[in-house]
Amino acid sequence: MILTEGQTFTERHEDYLATSEAPMFFENHQFFKIRLDKVAESFKDGLPLNLICRIKLEDGARTGNYVVRINQPFEYKKTNFLIHNHGYAPHFVITNRTGNEVFHSYVNLYTTAGVPDDHFNVPGTDLAVYVRLFPDAELRGERLREVSRELKNPAMRLRIIRQTNEGVFKETLYNGHAFKNEAIKFDNYVLSYDDIRHWVRFEVRKDRGVPIIFAGFWVGIFGLCVRFLASFIRWN
Repeated sequence: MILTEGQTFTERHEDYLATSEAPMFFENHQFFKIRLDKVAESFKDGLPLNLICRIKLEDGARTGNYVVRINQPFEYKKTNFLIHNHGYAPHFVITNRTGNEVFHSYVNLYTTAGVPDDHFNVPGTDLAVYVRLFPDAELRGERLREVSRELKNPAMRLRIIRQTNEGVFKETLYNGHAFKNEAIKFDNYVLSYDDIRHWVRFEVRKDRGVPIIFAGFWVGIFGLCVRFLASFIRWN
């Protein structure tokens, strides 16, 4: 599952990106809710050191605030939530020439400096936006340079194109950079981003087969002891 800061996950089938079931172990959802309240990154010498996720659990009358760290999963009702990946989600706003919004949404990006561009299509239009995000950047000439991986002075390398219904490239409408709250004008549109949140991908595991494995282990030990005892009696 993927959550952006402020987003709530309900433990049910439709809220998972994908599920994988073991033989004879079918889905058994419990419908509790988890909200990702805040994500905090710690850095050393400008490089990521740790990630801390603060979550809120709601299960009927029971509520609670918890912390999830990398390699330190959160467990509730035999369900483990482990941090798998994370990134940034800018809030893009695109308006047309009349000032009406044609798009406004947080977009989870799988890109930072040094990683290939991510992109998204703008629903209801023939536009596609290719993005490379720099969490902390400075502008040297016409090129963005990464200062650190901390979210201090974010900037983006943008390429906005027009495409066919089949996703075939037609023309480039904008190719340049954009800083936070900067209005980028292209064709008959204006694009900007006014906020950046974190998103986190959690791996969810339910190991309901563990008791069966341990039971099989002890049955095997018992069988070995019986066989050894029987052989010892015959030898005597």
